[in-house]
Amino acid sequence: MDFLEEFRYTDVPFKDISLIVRKKYNIYKSPNAISKIWRRKGFPKRKGPTIHSRMEIKTGMRLLIKDLPHTVGYRNMTSILRQKGVHVRRDMVMELMREIDAYGVQNRRRRRINRKVYRSMGPNHAWHIDGYDKLKPYGFSIHGCIDGYSRKIIWLRVGPTNSDSKVVAYYYVRSIMEYNGVPLVLQSDPGTENVLIGALQCTLRHEADDYFAGIKSFRVVRSKFNQRIEAWWSMFRRQSSEWWINFFKDLVSFGEFNRDNVVDIQCLRYCFMPVVQQELNLLVERWNNHHISANRNAACPNGRPNTLHIAPEDSGGTDCLQPVEEIDIDFALHLCKVSTISGSLEFDQRAADLYQNLAWKEAERWEDALKKYFYLREKMLINA
Repeated sequence: MDFLEEFRYTDVPFKDISLIVRKKYNIYKSPNAISKIWRRKGFPKRKGPTIHSRMEIKTGMRLLIKDLPHTVGYRNMTSILRQKGVHVRRDMVMELMREIDAYGVQNRRRRRINRKVYRSMGPNHAWHIDGYDKLKPYGFSIHGCIDGYSRKIIWLRVGPTNSDSKVVAYYYVRSIMEYNGVPLVLQSDPGTENVLIGALQCTLRHEADDYFAGIKSFRVVRSKFNQRIEAWWSMFRRQSSEWWINFFKDLVSFGEFNRDNVVDIQCLRYCFMPVVQQELNLLVERWNNHHISANRNAACPNGRPNTLHIAPEDSGGTDCLQPVEEIDIDFALHLCKVSTISGSLEFDQRAADLYQNLAWKEAERWEDALKKYFYLREKMLINA
């Protein structure tokens, strides 16, 4: 049963898997049937004692924590371990976190977040988009989109720019091709990078007859009112970007990266962009499959973003996705642009030739990317 492969290293319950495969693949399997198939295929156990010793898990966590910000708690650590195929009880992870990350545990206990009440009719009622600029000084621009009801991440992409309206529009069009429709409302903050994406949203919704048709389908608000994506960025800072910010700061302090040098920026982008995007993909997968706890001050339901998005009727919501004609999607796609890796097509070609001559592949870890960066930077500065 190949449809179970995507859930292999997640902690999504069999009940939710049954619901998702019925909606997504039109295959009905009861939770008990999925449990039996799971065991037959030898997938990681969901319950019972772990096959790994306490010392093995502790050693693995020590290695992981080195690459993670101190704000990652025991819930996220459990998800990361399960994502890597290590079945472990959450209470054991909690105990080990107290031993190996006492400072982080103490800091997380003090944190208090006051959330605003958010209301939505269902998934695809509103998509919230925004750019993340904390890594921009080092050449990396991130753009994201979150569904307001389910809190599912629709896209999270890194590139050399998030201020080019054609590049941002490409992320949007790629997503409507994946979901076969557009949201009822697209919400963003004011900015020239959102001009094209707003025009496309209004154009694709201009023939609709609902209240949010046409120009009402694109809403521009100040950043502090675009709360869904802004709140998610704070989580993103704690879970991922904090580590990268400190890493790139170290490169600057050791004199290995000059923010004002175009070659340095292009080399850093070319070597690290695949690694950063890979981490973003893993973070999105964890987030979309994690369980959002109930909150008495929240109008949206608790649950897992993927499940809430694909089966809203079970949580009292209504799918608001608006269908789009294929010819309209093709029209929109022709107005977009796919960004290069480094920001320069000429540089990408030169770097690709160098990689090919050395039989190099894209780096998968930051250590490998760093070695490639030092070598590529030396070669490019010599030939500059």
